Amino acid sequence: MSPLQQNMGTPVRQDARNPAQQDARNPAQQERPATMGRMRRAWTWVWTITVALLVVGALGVLDPSRDEPEKVTRAAMGRWAETERVRVRVDSVERAAAVKDRYTDETITVPGAELVQFTVNVEWLRKKEGILDPFTLRIGDDTYTLAPEMRQVPEMDPGYVVTGQVGFWVPHDRIDDGVLVLHSTQSLYGGITGEVVHVAWSDPTPIPLAGTKSPMVEAR
Repeated sequence: MSPLQQNMGTPVRQDARNPAQQDARNPAQQERPATMGRMRRAWTWVWTITVALLVVGALGVLDPSRDEPEKVTRAAMGRWAETERVRVRVDSVERAAAVKDRYTDETITVPGAELVQFTVNVEWLRKKEGILDPFTLRIGDDTYTLAPEMRQVPEMDPGYVVTGQVGFWVPHDRIDDGVLVLHSTQSLYGGITGEVVHVAWSDPTPIPLAGTKSPMVEAR
């Protein structure tokens, strides 16, 4: 009998090294490479997004425009209020709160001058309806009252943002050792922020504030 005739009745053994024959018997082996490929692609996307977020964050921190003076500089610890002819340093901001009332004391260092013009912009939140109390600013024995304007905020129910502006002149003899302390009181729930929006040398003639209904008040 020839070798060909001998092999005709012999079953052909499957080669263990043949993936095609293995996949026919074990479907899990066929799905495993596809699953690993999907996992690799997923991790690639995760790393790509992570690197992109890190790059965007670094660009935001290194953006030189962040160091530019703000048009309206908030009176906060260590910030400079940039003005046309003078720089005023806010040395400290002390905050304290009573049960219902909140007030802010802002200590501002001023260079020696006979007369200094200050404009303070205030904004706070009021979440309760009712009579709106005026904003009171006290400098030594002088008290300035600001009639605030109230506008409703759609996303707050009920909610209001109270804004207003007051300007005043401060003689130099009212400033002890070049330090002026602004005392602001308000009987409202919510936060109170004070902003120095303009400080400059000026002549004794009061300058009306543009875009505001609050008149300039001269300290007597």
